[in-house]
Order: sequence, then structure tokens, then C-alpha cells
Amino acid sequence: MAIAVGLSLRPDWIPALARARKTSVDVLEVMIDDLVHAPAKHVRQLRRLGRRWPILAHGVGLGIGAAQGLDLSYVDAIAEACARVRARWYTEHLCFVRAGGVELGHFVAVDDDRESLEVLARNAAEVRARVDRPLLLENPADVLGPPRHARQPTPAPGRRLARAYTRSLHAAEAGALLDLTNLLYDARNSGWAVDEFWLELDFERVVEIHLAGGVEFRGLWIDSHSRPVETEALALLAEVVTRAPNLRAVIIEWDEQLPTIERMLAEVARVRQVVAEARLRPRAQPTQPWACARARRLETPLELRQTLLARFLDDPSFAAQVRADPAASAALHGASPAYVAWLASLESRRVVAFRRGQATKARRRADQN
Repeated sequence: MAIAVGLSLRPDWIPALARARKTSVDVLEVMIDDLVHAPAKHVRQLRRLGRRWPILAHGVGLGIGAAQGLDLSYVDAIAEACARVRARWYTEHLCFVRAGGVELGHFVAVDDDRESLEVLARNAAEVRARVDRPLLLENPADVLGPPRHARQPTPAPGRRLARAYTRSLHAAEAGALLDLTNLLYDARNSGWAVDEFWLELDFERVVEIHLAGGVEFRGLWIDSHSRPVETEALALLAEVVTRAPNLRAVIIEWDEQLPTIERMLAEVARVRQVVAEARLRPRAQPTQPWACARARRLETPLELRQTLLARFLDDPSFAAQVRADPAASAALHGASPAYVAWLASLESRRVVAFRRGQATKARRRADQN
């Protein structure tokens, strides 16, 4: 089975792509949230591109791990948008993006404890019932880093992260969109080797790969989608090609300091070469080819933890209160003292890096509107 290589589409590139040779790319990924309220003209443009290339739908606003449940009207709108552009599958981030009335506008990774997996399974079932497309979940960049609340340090954190990702994919009955740049930067930022991650990853679930280039910020690597794909990420790609028998697509992302379409097509050619060379090596064979609740009152420990984390990241004054007296904050909110102590211990540079991501995404949304 061929592995398609393409790019995550940006509006600036549409006119040039309409004139480009069909062989320039193999596949296009669209930001499906942008289509929910898109004018008919934009949808017609995408449908015309869809007659030349397969279209994949990528979302950023679902928050499938949210303990408070999903906005089902939003899910229905995503389903309609996917149908309008005839998307082959629908991908989202394994995260939550809102809690306790706070809209973070950025991704917060979810845990794999029993309650989190139950929430994920319930939310994913809602998505699968409404969106008539295969569902893939992406490993988000976790700039906040380990540890999670009340979790003992592990000698192989990369292996632990992969196990959590795999357990989550199984609970959601979803395939994997493996973002190799997110993975690379998580390993750098927290000091573990990517080889650890491979030990627990269910490679048969991997259907799509994301690649991008990022920047260093106060000693942390941020997947800013603003640079060419790193050589180290391409080396990871070559390895995954040989180990993921159901891999179907590789997508390159670029959002900041947007290059010309010619520069992006050069990136596509560069990635294609890596894929072609990797396919000359022996590849794993699949054993089972992968086929492609409404908001409610806060009442569970998971909802409380997510709400506290959202407020901590969104409200500097609240964060200062938590840091000043974690024990009092835990008592005030009825939260686990261990969890609040973890909040208070979060490095300032990681919180600032997260807020920087918030601001960047807010600026992109404003520019699009």
C-alpha cells in the first residue's frame, strides 16, 4: 500500500495549488474547524482540490478527553464539514482544551488512569456515532511535562508515555495520528530517548504522521510549525515507515512565517525521498489492518483536576495563590493535596511556554477571522 505525502493546507496556498501539477503532492489535510462556518466559496475551492487529491480532516477544538463531556452540536458541525469536503478520515488531539468554564485554546494532555480512560471512551463513542469517518487521535505536545498527580517517577518515562497513548487509543477505538515532532520535543524537554517510546507503541494503529519544525524557548522545544522539518524527525519517520504496516499518509505542517507554496512543495519532495528510501527496507506486516456527553455539573475528581489545571494555566493570579499555599488551595477546592502540590511545582518556564502557545493560537484565529 502506498504512503501518501502531502501538506496541511493553508488558504494562501489554494490559488497556487489549483494550478500545480497533480504529482506535486499526494494528499491534502484541511483544518476542519475552519470549515464549520466557512463561506460557500471556500468550500467549493476545497471540493475542487478534492477532485485532484484525497482530503483529510484535522481538528483542534474538540477536546476529546474533557471530563465535562463534549459539545455535541460542535461534533455534529464537524461531521457535516467532513461530509462537505468528503474527508477520508477525521483526526483530533488526545487532550482537553476547556474545563470549569475556561477556554484554554491550547492542548492539555490527558492521563490514562481508569477514570480518564472511561471519559475518553464515552466521548469517543459520541464522536464515532456522529462523524461518519474513521477517527485518529494525535499525541499532543505536552510542554507541561511529567509528572502527573500522585504518580511515582518511572525509570522509563518515554515507555510510560507510549503505554498511556496506546491505552488511550484502545479505549477510544481509534487509530493513531503520530506527530513525530511533538514526540521528539517531548523527549528533549523531559530528557528521555525516543527508543523508549517505541517499546510500548501499538504501531499497527499508526495511520498518519505529522511533521513540522519548531523553536527553542527558554530551554524548551516548542512545536511552533515555523521551520523546516528537522533531520532528527526525518530519521524517526524512516523508522516508523518500516514498523507501521498501516501507515497511509505523512503530512507536513507550517503555520508561522508561512513560506511560499514552492518552499512547501520542496519540503514534500524531501519527505517523499525519506519515505521512498525507507520502503526499500523490510517492513512489518499487519496482523489486523486498521479500518480507517453534554456539559454537566462538576462532580468527579477528574473534572476537578482538569478545572484546576485550566484555571492555573489561564489565570496568573490563581496560579500565584496555588504556589503561595498549595495545602490551603487543596483544602479550599476539595482537591487531592498531591495534585495541587504538583501544580504548585510546575516550572514557570513550562507555564510561560504553554501560555505562549495559547497566545499564538489566539493570534492565528484572529487573523483567520
